[in-house]
Amino acid sequence: MLSFQEFLNLDVGKFSMSELLANYADKVLHKGGIKGERKVIEEQLDNLALLFTYLYDKDLFLLVFRNQLARRLL
Repeated sequence: MLSFQEFLNLDVGKFSMSELLANYADKVLHKGGIKGERKVIEEQLDNLALLFTYLYDKDLFLLVFRNQLARRLL
């Protein structure tokens, strides 16, 4: 499990995995508001929550996600 956590926290190019997961969550929620099957969206968010537990930089994820949520609400 430790090696998976190390792998999950590697940077991808100039982005951290926390930023990428926040962007993925934003896309899932944005698409879910328009159309999409509720079960599929819930499964994707459950999987995302599981991956979130392995992140080292949870604060960065929350910061990016909060900014994207503010944009969606406006």
